[in-house]
Amino acid sequence: MPISSVTKLQETIDSVHYNVHEGIYYTISRQSALASGADAYILIKTGSIEPHVLFNVLTTGNMRAFFYKNPVVTADGLSLQPINNKLSSTNTAETTMFYGPTITTEGTILTSNICPSGTPSGPLSRPNTEIILKSNTSYLLNILNDEIDLRYVSMQFGFYEKPV
Repeated sequence: MPISSVTKLQETIDSVHYNVHEGIYYTISRQSALASGADAYILIKTGSIEPHVLFNVLTTGNMRAFFYKNPVVTADGLSLQPINNKLSSTNTAETTMFYGPTITTEGTILTSNICPSGTPSGPLSRPNTEIILKSNTSYLLNILNDEIDLRYVSMQFGFYEKPV
């Protein structure tokens, strides 16, 4: 471990920071305006490597988040391109995400959560909780606007793929 020239102490970094330096940490974000009762859907398809994913949902109104496994879709929707946080890296993610898929069935619900206005949250029990998705599997994130008027939502994903 390197020693700081200023503090003369051992320098450490957290695992996300390390994965950025390794060129295996990716981010995707999408913002949407949702009418009352409207949904925003993100389809997630994993590759052969299990991605370690962090979700973050910010809203301008009270919304609900649902997370499903094995949805049935007839069209993937708009491709969302993962950004490698090490901009000089040529690594690409195996995990793919799509906005607005055409859904036949949502699949098996894994979790649901309330997303209060202005508070970072998501479909998991608490913000910044990592979930490791199964390889070669599809997932669906659904954000539902429970308000009586138009509200905005920002969905952010950070993930890394590290071969076992």
